[in-house]
Amino acid sequence: MAARIVTLRSPIEHEGKSLTEISLDLEKLTGDDALLAEREAQMENGGQIRGDPLLSKAYVLHVLSRASGVDAAVLKRLRIDDFDDLIRTAQVFFMGMG
Repeated sequence: MAARIVTLRSPIEHEGKSLTEISLDLEKLTGDDALLAEREAQMENGGQIRGDPLLSKAYVLHVLSRASGVDAAVLKRLRIDDFDDLIRTAQVFFMGMG
């Protein structure tokens, strides 16, 4: 399946360029990526993720970073509506609906 493209409503500057869209290759990810994303999210949240990791924005953020090749710190700078669009795109994929 092709990578999913999320177009940003409010582009941000990244590496001297305007980032207007983010390409997510979620299909390339492995269990190792999931475990590393979980570990990174736990480090940011006092050592734990409460509840289902797929509902944790911190966990999904690190999954998205791996799927897009864009550092999580850059993704955190997105406007909230763009950030939530990315989160929902990943969650829909993981629920098998996308």
